[in-house]
Amino acid sequence: MAFGYNRVSGSNTIQIVGDLVAGADPQRNTKIDFENDQINFVAGGITVLSITPTLISSSTDISSYGYLKSLNSSGDEGGEILLARSVTNNTLTGSGITIDSYQNRIRFFEQGGSARGAFIDLTECDPGAGTNLLVGGAAGSGDITSVTAGSGLTGGGTSGAVTLSLSSSISVTEISASTYTGLPVNPSVDFFAGQFGDGSDGDLTVVGTYTAAKELYFNNLTIPSGTIFKPNGHRVFVANTLTVESNASFNDDGTDGAAQAGGAALASRNYLVAASGKGGNGVSLTTSNFSNGTVGNSTTNTSANNLGQTVNGGKGGNVTLRGNVGGNGGTASTASGGQKWNGVWQLARWTSGGFNTGAGGGGGAINVVTYTSGIFSSGGGGAGGGAVWISAKNIVNNGRISANGGKGANGILGTGTAECSGGGGGGGGNLTIITKTLSGSLGTVQANGGIGGTGAWNTGTGVGMNGTDGNSGSVCIVVLS
Repeated sequence: MAFGYNRVSGSNTIQIVGDLVAGADPQRNTKIDFENDQINFVAGGITVLSITPTLISSSTDISSYGYLKSLNSSGDEGGEILLARSVTNNTLTGSGITIDSYQNRIRFFEQGGSARGAFIDLTECDPGAGTNLLVGGAAGSGDITSVTAGSGLTGGGTSGAVTLSLSSSISVTEISASTYTGLPVNPSVDFFAGQFGDGSDGDLTVVGTYTAAKELYFNNLTIPSGTIFKPNGHRVFVANTLTVESNASFNDDGTDGAAQAGGAALASRNYLVAASGKGGNGVSLTTSNFSNGTVGNSTTNTSANNLGQTVNGGKGGNVTLRGNVGGNGGTASTASGGQKWNGVWQLARWTSGGFNTGAGGGGGAINVVTYTSGIFSSGGGGAGGGAVWISAKNIVNNGRISANGGKGANGILGTGTAECSGGGGGGGGNLTIITKTLSGSLGTVQANGGIGGTGAWNTGTGVGMNGTDGNSGSVCIVVLS
């Protein structure tokens, strides 16, 4: 140390003055250098530590595992914290992490990392432009070449990219499995790989009408022409292909009205619940008489349809020679909090359980003016539709997949003169399909309201005697690319 400098070895080699200890320093290159508003600590002719009123900086290692450089710097060099396995002459030669405050960058170096390794770059924190988080790879394979302010999480290189817009959407193009060990090669394809089930129930070809007794996990499901698959309130998964041939259906349709009888309600069933409203009754007469139709049954905790309408049943038809009217369709009050079937497509449920479905249609009115023989009847209303939830990787549908409301029955004339109105259609049900088949190739997919029945008359005007259609239910189609 230059303090107490002495070139001669011996008893004067070491000098002590207070707390300062000085040894022989023939080269005079180890010293404390007091300058204007600055103190430099020099060792071997190198300034290893510099102190100013606004800056403390170091140019050498703190230990064999890392160094601090220009912390809190306002100069062009910026600040850096380096944690490395090996540092030689201030050069990183092993794997490690650097935090560079000037470039706002966290860098990860590979073993022997003379080339730049992967990095996370915090380029902006401007609330007006958004916050960017950039992820890159080694030089030449994952560099970030250009970034738009607010573009979000971005990665580049020959292996593809990862893009995340913090303000809008997530789109994952590709992640290289060789770089990101343990992750799927293409998460946009593989993330929902288990969505279609494990195929543990094997293959099924339906004969007649098949009614599900549990949640099913088919490998392939085939519904031949003339057959029907009834899910009965259960979800159905198909790991490979669901095939619905022409004149076949996968349905949970509501019950149609029959003569003067309203269609029977679908009871609350299994996982999907899907209880619907019963159709209102019409009237059967074997004498001259007249009567109003019966109101269809209502439902609660029902999803509003895709137009935001409640899934009410249709009104029964009126007669024209008297003041008798058809029964009103039932009403379908929506689930609390405005929850909708198509907002929970992954589960087809909401926080309080399953959704109920459409209300029943009203029964038609009747007026028998003269009776001779036979049975005169006004149509009963159709019941509300049920629920279909299918998750099938591929779908070939030449038939029908539906949760339609039941049809209102037609009016029937006996012998004599009369006005026999039609019943109202039931409200539609709930239907969700999750698949990789494009929506335009899914064929006939419906949750329509039931069609109102047709009035029959041989007196009066016939105006307003047909039952009205029920409102449509909810349809949700999710295509996983």
